[in-house]
Amino acid sequence: PMMTIVFISIGGIYAGVFSPTEGAAVGAVGTFVASLAQRELDLRGIQRSFVGTAETSAMVWMSFLRGDMLNSALSLTSSR
Repeated sequence: PMMTIVFISIGGIYAGVFSPTEGAAVGAVGTFVASLAQRELDLRGIQRSFVGTAETSAMVWMSFLRGDMLNSALSLTSSR
């Protein structure tokens, strides 16, 4: 199933059927459906994946925030 999902995602992008962002969404939904169809994912697993995604997104957001704060501090301290 994974090679089919990759083929559909990448093939759809190259064929112009959808954009890269939409291709990522198609791949994510395809992976979710495949894992449910093969009974590899239960409600506890879904909850863990959502929590893990939220934690990773928060870490990335904090990195951007730190970069923005550093950028502001550097622009205020630069001599003109």
